[in-house]
Amino acid sequence: NVLNNRNIQSVYPPGSVFKLITAIAALEESVVNKNSKIYCPGYFQLGNLSFKCWKEHGHGNQAIIEAIANSCNVFFYTVGQKLGIDKLNYYASLMGFGEKIGIDLPGEQEGLLPSGDWKRKTINEQWYPGDTVNLSIGQGFLLVTPLQIHNMLCLIANEGLYLRLHNVEKIISPSGEVIQEFKPELIKKIDISQDTFRIIKEGMKKVVEGGTGRLANIEEVKIAGKTGTAQNPQGENHAWFIGFAPYDQPEICVTILVENGGDGSAAAAPIAATIIQKYFQLKNNKIVKN
Repeated sequence: NVLNNRNIQSVYPPGSVFKLITAIAALEESVVNKNSKIYCPGYFQLGNLSFKCWKEHGHGNQAIIEAIANSCNVFFYTVGQKLGIDKLNYYASLMGFGEKIGIDLPGEQEGLLPSGDWKRKTINEQWYPGDTVNLSIGQGFLLVTPLQIHNMLCLIANEGLYLRLHNVEKIISPSGEVIQEFKPELIKKIDISQDTFRIIKEGMKKVVEGGTGRLANIEEVKIAGKTGTAQNPQGENHAWFIGFAPYDQPEICVTILVENGGDGSAAAAPIAATIIQKYFQLKNNKIVKN
């Protein structure tokens, strides 16, 4: 539907951008620390089920920063399995999934954040360990709006400061007087440690420096990001890239979703790079002119 505002009214599987939530949960619950290594042989065995990594022969030993940079499925399957559905669900809801963000636009969807209870009530089935494995890399029942993903990105950039997302900056009358102005509004501070946010951000910086998001690398400014390629039952994969810049003092957050675009690293990352590059060029020109 062309009249659909896909940012708030369409829902998608987030794919690997959701791995940042699994990483946050794993660090906060001490399932891993910055130095813990998990071995990736290219697959994760759960009973008689085998879950593949996107890299056929595996990534070898990965600590969390490398696992984010390389988007290693096996790392996140392993920690997701250790965390379990309740903890994954808890951190995902803490970061704004499964509910409306409350932007000043009508028709926002709340997506779907699955839980054991939800599956029993809806499908009349118990929650299986394989469901947790799928969820840990952003697949399975989980559905999100691009706005929810953008909100998660802003939360990471702001290290847990939850600011209300706004579309309208101010309302001005025909005669030019400001009727109403919307200032940034801090809703809450999320209970996640600064240490955790710093490790996640370091992983996101490595994504762009030499990981799956290399095509978002630009000379002007250091970008931190995450790619995602989300399996889509209706056709071609959806391509995601999220990123903020500058890495050390974020000013701009960009969320890119290319419907049926295939690979996030190839389709979505270069678009984000172009937008961020343009933002800083315009900003610097403005400064020069003044």
